Amino acid sequence: RGGADHGASSGTAEPPPGRTCRDWEALSLFEGDPAECPLYNAVGRLCGCRSNEPHPDACGPICAPGAETARGGAEPSVVPLSGWDFQVWGATCGDWDVYSTYLPGWYVDGGDEGGCGALYADVAYGCACPGTRGRPMGECGPLCQRVRTCGPLCSDGSPVPGPSRDVLVRSDTCESWEYAARYEVHPFICPQYVMTGAMCGCTGNPTRDDAWSSVCGEFCGPSLDDVPHPGRVVLGKTCEEWHYDASYLPWLADPKEGDVLLSFGTCESLEIIEHGCGCGRGLPPGPTCGRICPDGGPLPDPSRAVGGRTCSDWEVLSSFDDEPGCGDRYGGISEVCGCDAGHEQAGCFDPGQLDGRTFFYGDSTRFQYSLSFGPDGRFAQQYLWNLEDKRVIVVGYSGGASAADAVSSPKPPAGADGAGGGGDADADGTVRGEIVFTGGFPCGRYGTRTGVVRLVETDGAARPEIVSLTEAETCRYVAVMNVPKFCDGGVGGDGDGLMQR
Repeated sequence: RGGADHGASSGTAEPPPGRTCRDWEALSLFEGDPAECPLYNAVGRLCGCRSNEPHPDACGPICAPGAETARGGAEPSVVPLSGWDFQVWGATCGDWDVYSTYLPGWYVDGGDEGGCGALYADVAYGCACPGTRGRPMGECGPLCQRVRTCGPLCSDGSPVPGPSRDVLVRSDTCESWEYAARYEVHPFICPQYVMTGAMCGCTGNPTRDDAWSSVCGEFCGPSLDDVPHPGRVVLGKTCEEWHYDASYLPWLADPKEGDVLLSFGTCESLEIIEHGCGCGRGLPPGPTCGRICPDGGPLPDPSRAVGGRTCSDWEVLSSFDDEPGCGDRYGGISEVCGCDAGHEQAGCFDPGQLDGRTFFYGDSTRFQYSLSFGPDGRFAQQYLWNLEDKRVIVVGYSGGASAADAVSSPKPPAGADGAGGGGDADADGTVRGEIVFTGGFPCGRYGTRTGVVRLVETDGAARPEIVSLTEAETCRYVAVMNVPKFCDGGVGGDGDGLMQR
C-alpha cells in the first residue's frame, strides 16, 4: 500500500456506517461484482491495510485533485486548514481523502461528466483546503446533491438573491447560512434553513401545515406587515424573527436548547410574545401579576438587563402570570428595574437606615442577588431565569442586631486595584465601611461562601443602591453600595481608616 497516512483512520471507520472492518472483510470474500472491488480497497485502507494501492482513475487528494498520491505512508503535501479530523457529512476529512484517492471517479459519480474538480469540490470547501475559501462556494456538486441532508436555502434550488448574500440574518450572513445548510447532517434542523431562506429573500419557500401559526393561530397576522414592531426584541428574538418561527417551524419541535428558548414551547407562550410585540389577543382574563412597577407605572429603563432578561421581558411575563406569590417573584426584579420601592431617603446616611430592608442586584447573567440587613441579614444568590426554580444559595449572614453594629472599617488595599480583599467598584467615592456576611453555603475546597458589602460615600447619591457585584475570588463576593454623605463622619466617628477611591 502506498496511500496517504493521516492518522485519521484508526481501523474503526465504518463506511457506510454500521459495519466493522471484520464485516467488510467477510463481505469482500463473497463479492461477485468486479466493479465493487475499488470500494473494498478503499475500506481496507481505512481499516489500516497499508499495502493497498490508490486507484489509477481516482481523483487524488481532496486538497490537490489530480496530483500524484504520496507514497510510502507519507502525508499529502497539501493539508486542509480544518485538520484531518474535521467532519464533513459524517466522515472526517482524512477519510474523504482516502475515498478521493482510492475510489475511481466513475464509481462515485456514476459516470457523470463533472470531473474530479466538481465531484469533491464541496468536500474540499468543507475541509477548508487552502485557496477554497477565497472564492464563492459554487453550485452543489454531484456528490453534494447525493449526500446532503437538508435542501438549499431557497427551496426551489435557485441561488440566494444577490443583494441578500451579505445581509445579516439570525446573527450570520445569508451566504454563511447557505453554506451551513449544505453541510447540515441533522434532519430536525432542516426547517430552520427553510425559514432562514425566506428571511434571506427566497420567495418560494413553503410554510408548514404543522407550523405554530397553524396550531395556535397566526402570529399577529398572516403577513410580516401585520407585526407593528418587527425590530423589537422580546425574550431574546426580534418580533420579525418570532413571526418567521410561527410560520416555518413545526410546533412539535423541541423548543429549548438547555435553558435557551428556541421556539414558542406552548400556544400560551406564543400569545405572551405576541403581546410583547404589540399585537395579539390581549391579556388573559382574570387577575395576573400585572406590570412590574408596584404603582402600575411604566418601566424607567425597559432595556435594562436583569437575570439574563430585559425589564420589558419581565413585564411581559408578569402580565400573563396568574399564579399567587407575585411579590416574591417580581418584587426584587421591579426594584432592580428602577421602580420606586417606596423608600425615601432623608438627608444624610446612617448604616442603621438599612435595617429591615432588602436590596437586589441583577445584570445580564441569569442570577439575581438579594441583600438584607439587620438581625436576620442575609446575602443570597438566586437563579432567576426560571422563576419556578426556588433554589437559593446563601453567600453569608450578617452579624449584630443592626447594620450599624455590623459595619467595620474597610480593609487596607490588596494589590494595585485597592480592592481590599478582592473586587472593584463601579463608582467613584470614599469607602466608609464594610458589612461582612459569613457562614454561607459550603463551596467545596474553598470552604464556606462569604460576602462583603462595601459602603461608598458618593456625591450625588440620593439613596443607598447596589451598583456592582462581583465574585472577586471563588465563592468570595463583593458588592458595592453607593450611599449619600454619612451623617456623622462614618465608621469610628472620626473618619479614621477611610479609603479614598
